[in-house]
Amino acid sequence: ALQKISIVKPFLDAKILINGSNEKEVAVSNNNEVDVKILWSNNLTESISDAQIVASLGGNIFDKNKVSPGCGYYDSANGRIIWDKSTYQDFATIKPGQTGNISFRFTPADLEELGDLAKNPQAYIKVSIKGRQSLGNSSSEEINNFSEKFVKIFSSFQMATSAEFHSGNQTLT
Repeated sequence: ALQKISIVKPFLDAKILINGSNEKEVAVSNNNEVDVKILWSNNLTESISDAQIVASLGGNIFDKNKVSPGCGYYDSANGRIIWDKSTYQDFATIKPGQTGNISFRFTPADLEELGDLAKNPQAYIKVSIKGRQSLGNSSSEEINNFSEKFVKIFSSFQMATSAEFHSGNQTLT
């Protein structure tokens, strides 16, 4: 049986780029700053008002003390960065077809300091975007969209060798 499926762009879209990559999982080197850019767009033919983007951050390598929220408000107690019309003027009203971007940075916790706590070292970034669409009869409806990405740390392989000399015998370890 054949079925017709329509693929439609979300009304309000947010794409996450990590260090310029659009992949679901991005690997970075230990102790390197991670650059996150959120590309947003209004795909409706009507304006959207009171838009808000919330980036929730977490994972075993997420360090809440090493976040630079850009123009957003950083709620360190909950690991969230919030952009709304009070922090980003464009979110008061987003015109039809309007696009833009916001960004922030964070530095993952040092794996050497975490020790055994950093099994499968990763951080996640969950982004929600929402706003109000006017229905024309002095009412409105909320529209929203969600996306998620993961940051993983390259494991650093280390190998140590040594040579010892004991009364004429050489031992390699």
